Amino acid sequence: MARYYLGSNLSYIDYLQANSLVLDLRWEIRDSTLNIIANENDLHNKNLKVISGSIEQLEGSVTKGFSFVCASIESLQDDVRELIAVCEWGFDRLIASVGEVNANLEKLIKIAITPDQTWAFEQFEIARDAHRKGFFDDALEYVNRAIQGFGTYSGYRLEFRFHYLLGLIRLGSFRNYHPEIVDLGAAKEAFLRSAKYAEMDNPKDAARAYCAAGHASYASGDVAECVRLSQKAFE
Repeated sequence: MARYYLGSNLSYIDYLQANSLVLDLRWEIRDSTLNIIANENDLHNKNLKVISGSIEQLEGSVTKGFSFVCASIESLQDDVRELIAVCEWGFDRLIASVGEVNANLEKLIKIAITPDQTWAFEQFEIARDAHRKGFFDDALEYVNRAIQGFGTYSGYRLEFRFHYLLGLIRLGSFRNYHPEIVDLGAAKEAFLRSAKYAEMDNPKDAARAYCAAGHASYASGDVAECVRLSQKAFE
């Protein structure tokens, strides 16, 4: 898959879904390749004198050879597709694995001052685990609990990690392309809140959040805002 770029015929969510088309392309390549192999009648029509048994043997060998090449291409495509997903639009996994956002729960609980904050970090950990496993609706529910609270718990809206994870979920990926979850505007706002709350004590995490907000802006078609937020990340 190529990178998503503005001006293409695909929307951002359609682009994420289009990754599955690689499988269809793979079968089209196999069919068209096998169709070019000549059979015995084709050769006779061209007034070529051949021994039938030799043609059958040649045809079988060539077909087997092309099948082997196609199988190798399929294997290579799987590897390349996985590499692209990690390096390009597996962006959620990459930026979720660096900085203080990835701090373990034990460390986070030490930061907590009140029981409500401890509970919020626990909800965040559940959300983070759900996101890792691909349960994006559950991840969204629990990270919102961490921020907004639930029941008698008030949540902890000033924690930049919570908003960062919310941004990741709303940003989407090859694994997460459901229209009811992916929301580029909400992703940008979540990343900006993360940057705001991280800027004083965790400036590098704030920079990552600005970069991610710029990424969401670009995917939604706002290039000027992408440039502005990227500049803030550099600063």
